[in-house]
Amino acid sequence: MAEQNNLNRAEVFGVIKPNPVKCLTCKFSHGKPPFADEPTKAYCQIYARELGRRKPAAVLYEGKDCVYHEEV
Repeated sequence: MAEQNNLNRAEVFGVIKPNPVKCLTCKFSHGKPPFADEPTKAYCQIYARELGRRKPAAVLYEGKDCVYHEEV
């Protein structure tokens, strides 16, 4: 019974992982560490943490087009 309760709890607290399809090929995807040094992070050279700007959720999690995307 305890095992069943743990399974239900895992379903309730699911995690949405980034799927930044466009960021993987964007020249702005690698910024300053530790926040903007990976395409899967919420910040890049355009959406800088210092400016308080995060990548739009549609771009970061759904792989939608970004208005600033430029191929490497």
